[in-house]
Amino acid sequence: IDGVRVSRLMPMPKKQLGLDNGLSVNEIVDAEGPLARAGLEVYDIVLKVNDEAVDTRTGLRDQMNKIKRGDEYSIEIMRDGKKQTLKAKK
Repeated sequence: IDGVRVSRLMPMPKKQLGLDNGLSVNEIVDAEGPLARAGLEVYDIVLKVNDEAVDTRTGLRDQMNKIKRGDEYSIEIMRDGKKQTLKAKK
């Protein structure tokens, strides 16, 4: 999805991190893709896109499809136990 491979976060890590949702970034496929350029890294957990929670690859894809080419959007992530927001442009 936009240059990254993600997978569902299993229940135990979610519980340990105190999360209700999230997708784990497994691989950056396109280092020049919008998510990589925004600063997304392997092992980040994607929580929201434009303030909409994501918990499945389909949900993430649906959110990304709502964004028009050239538009800016936000991605809320958790990295090293801390939430932060990245800005990207599609």
